[in-house]
This record gives sequence, C-alpha cells and structure tokens, in this order.
Amino acid sequence: MTNDQRLTELLEHTAGQVYVRPPPVESMVGAADRVRRRRRAGTAVVTSILVILLGGVAFAIHDANAPRTPVAGEDHDLANPDTDTATVFRAEFSSMTGAETRAGECPTLTGFRPEAVPIPSTGDRARHAVQALVADQSPGRPAIRAFSRPDGSYRVRSVVHDGSVINVDLDKDPWDPYPTIDMACPPDGAVAMQQIVRTAQEALDSEDAVLLTVNGTPARGIWLHRLKGPVAAWADTTTGTDALNGSWDVVALVGKSGKSVLPAELQGEVSLTLDNGNLVGDTGCNSLRGTYDRRSNNNGAGQRLSIEDLAATTADCDVEAPLLERLKAVRYTTAVGGDRYLHSATWMIVARLQRR
Repeated sequence: MTNDQRLTELLEHTAGQVYVRPPPVESMVGAADRVRRRRRAGTAVVTSILVILLGGVAFAIHDANAPRTPVAGEDHDLANPDTDTATVFRAEFSSMTGAETRAGECPTLTGFRPEAVPIPSTGDRARHAVQALVADQSPGRPAIRAFSRPDGSYRVRSVVHDGSVINVDLDKDPWDPYPTIDMACPPDGAVAMQQIVRTAQEALDSEDAVLLTVNGTPARGIWLHRLKGPVAAWADTTTGTDALNGSWDVVALVGKSGKSVLPAELQGEVSLTLDNGNLVGDTGCNSLRGTYDRRSNNNGAGQRLSIEDLAATTADCDVEAPLLERLKAVRYTTAVGGDRYLHSATWMIVARLQRR
C-alpha cells in the first residue's frame, strides 16, 4: 500500500467520526435581520447628512403637501383648474331716473365696455366667450337685461368660423324673450346683437360678420329687432358712400344728456337724404342743407362721418326737431340690421335712421 492510499483511508475514517449538526436557521435569520438593521441605520445616517447639506431642498422633496406626479387610476380634485381669459363687450347706457322712465324716456347707448372674464381652457375659446356674455350675471343691473330670460339662461351650442362668416348657435329663440310683459324700455336688440358680434370677433381675432342661429336655423332677431343675415360690427358689409345714399326717416334723435329730443308728434316727419356727399334734411318745419365726407376709420371699428357746411331755413315753428344742432355732433356712422346709426365722438348714438 502506498503512502497516498494510506493517507486517503485515514481521512475517510476520521470524517466518519465527525457529527454534522443541522444548520442554525434561527441564528442565520437573526444575523440577516441585524445586517438589514445596520444597513437601514447607515441609510438614515446618509439621509440625515443629505438633509443637512441640502436644507430647504430636501424638506421640499419630503413635504407631504408638495405636488407629486399623478398615479394612473387616481381621482384628483384640482384646486386651480386650467382657465383662460376672454373679452366680452358690455353695453353701457345713460342713467335714468324713475320719473324719466315713466314719462317714456329710455336710456341711450353710451358705448361698449370690454370686460375680461375667466373661461375654461378647453380650446373652444369663442363658444366659452359668447357663453360668458349671454349668461349676463353682472350684479347691479335691472332684472330684465339683454340676455335675460324667464325660462333660464341661453346656452351657446357652438361658435363656428368657416373663414367668411362666424356662426353663433343658441339653444333658445331671442326674438321675444318676455312675450307676456309690456315693457316701457325693453332691451335694444340691435345693441344686444352688437355685443355678440364684438365678443365673437374678439375671441376669434376676426372681422367677419356674425350669423345668429337657433338650433341651426337663422334667428328672426333679438328683442323684436329683425336680423337679415350676417351682421358686421359697426360697419357696412359694403364699401364706399353708396351705402349711405338715399332717403332716411329719423326715428330717434338723442340730445347731449342722452335723452330723446325728437318730439313725439313729429314721428315720421323728420328726414335726411344723402346723395354722394350732399345732404338735405327736414326738421319737421324747416329744411336744411350741408355736405358730408365719409372715410374708413383707422382702427377698423367703424366709419368716420363728418357733416359740414350745415345751414337751415328760419321759419317760425310751433314744434321742431333740433336736427341741425345734433348733426353737428356726428363723427361716426354704423349700420346694424338695415338701420343706420349716427354717433358722436364718444360713440354715443346721436340719431337712428331707417331707410324710406
């Protein structure tokens, strides 16, 4: 037997005498726990160091109130939902006393006031802007306003711009919102339409005319003011002076104070005729003559109109409309639904004309 064989037998005999116990599982688990605790302690030490080094940044990261990335499937109540801002145009009128209203006087338009309002940021900017206008929840106004209704507010179904006309579609007919009420000074439908036109155009950054429809059908009008197709914002759909040419009845004449100065007994008797720069008129007693010049306004908001060289006959009259004096204040002219308006430098209406 070689030395190697003898050594092998000796090792095998010795190994057979050795007792191998089961592994100490509990001790191993406890040791592993101790290792994990030591690791967590080390992590806490590192985190404490980072907090000390990073200061406010670290606190912001661990602040429970700080914004965090939304998790899919969670419901979130947004404290500040996305909003946009649009401009609506409110009509401003002269103030009237109760006695003046009972005597048949009505407030007159003094201008349009742009007002910034919040709207939802959904991409449908024009619809939300017009909706904010027709909701007309401005406090401190009379109970019956241009967009008031006894059956609830208007809902703007859509505002669509096809590149040539802006279509505003409402869910209710604005022709006669209060058919059972006889009002001394009902809202002016022409002015209400102008508010819609200006608001829609501003939202779409367009000067195109606005067609008002009700559930897809062209609206007859607003507050008994008949609409005849698309309406432009204080401008004619045609250009040049020929849109002014012709004979006109003066159906309203407004004084400096904003009150009517057209005698009731002269309704249908006061008139103007415009013919390519020449003007003749009838005050209900005297006749007058003059010239006029019309040109486009610089900002496109309307049309400039200057009336010059006015002169009138001097017959004594029992009653006469102050047409000559009021025409001297005219600086602008606009057309709304076939009617012609003459405005002062502040855009207050001086006269309303209807074609004969």
